Amino acid sequence: MTQHLEDCLRKTIQDRNAVTVHLFHALGPLPPQLLESRGSEDPAKEKKVEAEQVQQQESWFSRARAEAEPLLQTATARLRALNLPDAEIKSAVFFC
Repeated sequence: MTQHLEDCLRKTIQDRNAVTVHLFHALGPLPPQLLESRGSEDPAKEKKVEAEQVQQQESWFSRARAEAEPLLQTATARLRALNLPDAEIKSAVFFC
């Protein structure tokens, strides 16, 4: 959260009775190697390859979300310092 945004929010929070702030972090795209599987002519192998790809994608999402979490926690702490109640702070991580 930038200082400019914090200054704007400080004024908004002071001037209004009810303010809800939605924080979000947009993840970048999946790495190219996780977009398509190498495939297989054998249906059983194809199923295994696709399952591995899904596991790798889920692992990537999990790591990316974990890396974004400290950013959202810092922004949440700064909003709390502006006396915004926890109930009025929402956060999410999105995939582009």
